[in-house]
Amino acid sequence: MDILSFDVESNGLHGQGFAIGAILTNDYGTVTEFTARCPIDGPVDLWVLENVLPALDDMQETHTSYESMLDDFYVFLRRHSKDAKTLTFIPWPVETRVLSDIFSSDVDRWFEGPFPLTDLSTALDTLGFHATSDSDYMRNHNLIVEFNGTGHHPLYDAYVADVIYRHLMSSK
Repeated sequence: MDILSFDVESNGLHGQGFAIGAILTNDYGTVTEFTARCPIDGPVDLWVLENVLPALDDMQETHTSYESMLDDFYVFLRRHSKDAKTLTFIPWPVETRVLSDIFSSDVDRWFEGPFPLTDLSTALDTLGFHATSDSDYMRNHNLIVEFNGTGHHPLYDAYVADVIYRHLMSSK
């Protein structure tokens, strides 16, 4: 099974995204990765300053604007999501805002978005696990991520979602 897992960090819960991490995996491992970061729009949210930015010390800005970052992520999605299950962990409101900004910006894109969008939290809840704590599931099942990072690094979070989802599906 091919899975495209992605995560976005934003300037507050309803703020604009500024960092994206995505991976495409298959049953044998990682196929490709995508990372992008742009300047934060507006004053930095205090929670982001204290919890997210420390996790991104090694993630340099790759784009000068939000729009250019989204344009490159759109190219990645078009190239890799067609035959893959697209996965996020609790996509509302951060990841869904990014997808909406990408796919509503051009009428030719309106029907191109990832469909269905698989939410890991719903899968966890459906199977009786804590729906909002991927770290609890990782710890309770002794799962590891092959990425040197921590929570709130979007590439790390994309890997965590992939590892958990594959574990859930193999346990069925």
